[in-house]
Amino acid sequence: MSSIRMLIVEPHKQPYEAMVEYIPDEIARIVGGVYDTIYQEDYTYLFCNDLGKNLNLEDNRIIDDDVISEIFIIAKRDAETDVKDLNCEQITYYKDFLKNDMCEQTKFRHNILFPDSVDVNTIVERFFEKYNPKYEQLDEK
Repeated sequence: MSSIRMLIVEPHKQPYEAMVEYIPDEIARIVGGVYDTIYQEDYTYLFCNDLGKNLNLEDNRIIDDDVISEIFIIAKRDAETDVKDLNCEQITYYKDFLKNDMCEQTKFRHNILFPDSVDVNTIVERFFEKYNPKYEQLDEK
């Protein structure tokens, strides 16, 4: 099989074009293991490590409110779901869309939601102290 023009996105690096042989072993080698195929609305595929989050691999970018871990690949698909070369417009769009390394933003977001300095039990207790009276009032009616 011939090589296909795809975009590779690594953590802390700008996305770059590469000619990739579209066979399962080559995609798995690039993304670092068993891969998942995510179908994008704009007729592209996103190939990423299927176990990235479970293995605590490094966060890379946020796409559609989902954190993608480690290296991933963007490829074009046609109406029949065949993999094709990305066109210049798609490459320009994704290079611009993914140019910012979102690792720091992702870490910042996690620290805001789950700061190391705060005990989760304290947060839960405060939540129930604040909202429990409202639930009791509902039970009384």
